Amino acid sequence: NSVEKYVYSKLFDRLFSFYKEKYKEQDLKFHQKRKVLHTKLPVDILKNLEVKDCFVFRDPINFTASIVGDSNTFPQTPRTDSEFSFRTSRRDTLPYYEAIKALNRVESFTTPSEKLLALRQMFGNLKTAVVDHHGGTKELSAMDDMLPLFIYIMGMTSLTH
Repeated sequence: NSVEKYVYSKLFDRLFSFYKEKYKEQDLKFHQKRKVLHTKLPVDILKNLEVKDCFVFRDPINFTASIVGDSNTFPQTPRTDSEFSFRTSRRDTLPYYEAIKALNRVESFTTPSEKLLALRQMFGNLKTAVVDHHGGTKELSAMDDMLPLFIYIMGMTSLTH
């Protein structure tokens, strides 16, 4: 792990700048689509992704998610969790918020093992949310159930690349 960290600390900036340039257009398209997605209610997004009803958590508070930042420019630096805000004082009520938070952290890491750990934590938080919501009577185990939820989480993040 220390060798990996050393190698990637020397290569990451160079490799990542190449990646950012190569995928600049796709990043911009994703950012624009995500901005539109953040104007929708989470319940509507989950329904449009055909998430099974038992995995669509409904909160009595209606709110719309929103990325913080200049709406006319593509963000150049990763946002921190404090910059990832919502037009509600209760953003922790956003369905699967802990999983979204975990995935947001992926950009703060440089090594593949750290990034994989963030993904693993995100999936763990996703499964935990389902078990907690249903008091242990339901579980998220089929990929057919996980994939639309993963798409939802990706869309709700503040990832820039």
